[in-house]
Amino acid sequence: MNNQTTDRLSYIAEKFLLDTIRAEHPEWINEQGECPKCQEYYESLSDIVMIKGVSS
Repeated sequence: MNNQTTDRLSYIAEKFLLDTIRAEHPEWINEQGECPKCQEYYESLSDIVMIKGVSS
């Protein structure tokens, strides 16, 4: 896979996960339709996955 394909797949996966988090936690979405807590949650999950991936 080339870098462009990898970047595109990463973008699609991140968007899917963030959309899923937003759908599961609508209370986290602010009045402007933004969801900083969703991003924080996604990043914490990413950290866990990276830690597990490295230690496996």
